Amino acid sequence: MEPAVALFAASLRNFPLHTPRTAVFSPIERRFYQSGDDLAERLASHFVRPLAFDDALLELQGLGASRLVECGGGSALRSFVRATFPTERLKGFAAFAER
Repeated sequence: MEPAVALFAASLRNFPLHTPRTAVFSPIERRFYQSGDDLAERLASHFVRPLAFDDALLELQGLGASRLVECGGGSALRSFVRATFPTERLKGFAAFAER
Protein backbone atom coordinates (compact mmCIF):
# COMPACT_ATOMS: atom_id res chain seq x y z
CA MET A 1 0.00 0.00 0.00
CA GLU A 2 2.94 2.36 0.51
CA PRO A 3 3.19 3.27 -3.21
CA ALA A 4 -0.47 4.30 -3.13
CA VAL A 5 0.13 6.93 -0.44
CA ALA A 6 1.93 9.44 -2.69
CA LEU A 7 -0.43 8.78 -5.60
CA PHE A 8 -3.53 9.29 -3.48
CA ALA A 9 -2.12 12.46 -1.87
CA ALA A 10 -1.33 13.84 -5.33
CA SER A 11 -4.84 13.00 -6.53
CA LEU A 12 -6.41 14.69 -3.50
CA ARG A 13 -4.46 17.85 -4.25
CA ASN A 14 -6.57 18.19 -7.42
CA PHE A 15 -9.53 19.01 -5.17
CA PRO A 16 -9.98 22.11 -3.04
CA LEU A 17 -9.36 20.95 0.53
CA HIS A 18 -10.19 23.32 3.36
CA THR A 19 -10.16 23.23 7.11
CA PRO A 20 -13.40 21.51 8.19
CA ARG A 21 -16.20 23.84 9.32
CA THR A 22 -17.19 21.42 12.05
CA ALA A 23 -15.13 19.18 14.30
CA VAL A 24 -13.76 16.19 12.38
CA PHE A 25 -12.04 13.53 14.46
CA SER A 26 -9.64 11.13 12.80
CA PRO A 27 -9.60 7.74 14.51
CA ILE A 28 -6.19 7.10 12.95
CA GLU A 29 -4.67 10.45 13.92
CA ARG A 30 -6.48 10.19 17.29
CA ARG A 31 -7.20 13.92 17.17
CA PHE A 32 -9.38 16.51 15.48
CA TYR A 33 -8.17 17.99 12.20
CA GLN A 34 -6.85 21.53 12.61
CA SER A 35 -6.21 24.59 10.53
CA GLY A 36 -2.89 24.16 8.75
CA ASP A 37 -3.12 20.38 8.47
CA ASP A 38 -2.06 19.01 5.09
CA LEU A 39 -5.28 17.07 4.63
CA ALA A 40 -4.13 15.36 1.42
CA GLU A 41 -1.03 14.02 3.16
CA ARG A 42 -2.86 13.05 6.34
CA LEU A 43 -5.69 11.26 4.55
CA ALA A 44 -3.30 9.42 2.23
CA SER A 45 -1.18 8.26 5.17
CA HIS A 46 -4.19 6.38 6.53
CA PHE A 47 -3.53 3.65 3.95
CA VAL A 48 -0.47 2.50 5.88
CA ARG A 49 -1.17 3.46 9.49
CA PRO A 50 -2.77 1.22 12.10
CA LEU A 51 -6.30 1.83 13.32
CA ALA A 52 -7.46 1.10 16.85
CA PHE A 53 -11.06 2.06 16.17
CA ASP A 54 -12.46 0.83 19.47
CA ASP A 55 -9.93 2.97 21.39
CA ALA A 56 -10.87 5.98 19.27
CA LEU A 57 -14.55 5.40 20.03
CA LEU A 58 -13.84 5.24 23.74
CA GLU A 59 -11.82 8.46 23.49
CA LEU A 60 -14.65 10.23 21.68
CA GLN A 61 -17.19 8.99 24.17
CA GLY A 62 -14.96 10.31 26.97
CA LEU A 63 -14.90 13.70 25.23
CA GLY A 64 -18.69 13.76 25.36
CA ALA A 65 -19.52 12.69 21.80
CA SER A 66 -22.98 11.21 21.40
CA ARG A 67 -23.28 10.96 17.60
CA LEU A 68 -20.76 9.89 14.98
CA VAL A 69 -21.27 10.35 11.25
CA GLU A 70 -19.46 7.93 8.95
CA CYS A 71 -18.45 9.70 5.75
CA GLY A 72 -17.35 6.68 3.78
CA GLY A 73 -18.95 4.52 1.18
CA GLY A 74 -21.01 2.25 3.35
CA SER A 75 -21.94 1.50 6.91
CA ALA A 76 -19.22 -0.81 8.23
CA LEU A 77 -18.02 1.62 10.90
CA ARG A 78 -21.58 2.48 11.92
CA SER A 79 -22.19 -1.24 12.44
CA PHE A 80 -19.04 -1.46 14.55
CA VAL A 81 -20.22 1.45 16.71
CA ARG A 82 -23.57 -0.25 17.25
CA ALA A 83 -21.90 -3.55 18.15
CA THR A 84 -19.43 -1.89 20.52
CA PHE A 85 -21.96 0.41 22.22
CA PRO A 86 -25.32 -1.38 21.78
CA THR A 87 -27.11 0.34 24.67
CA GLU A 88 -24.93 3.40 25.14
CA ARG A 89 -25.55 7.00 24.16
CA LEU A 90 -22.94 6.83 21.39
CA LYS A 91 -24.79 6.43 18.08
CA GLY A 92 -23.35 5.95 14.61
CA PHE A 93 -24.82 7.19 11.35
CA ALA A 94 -23.62 6.45 7.82
CA ALA A 95 -23.92 9.54 5.64
CA PHE A 96 -23.73 7.77 2.28
CA ALA A 97 -25.11 4.30 3.01
CA GLU A 98 -28.12 2.94 1.22
CA ARG A 99 -31.16 2.89 3.44
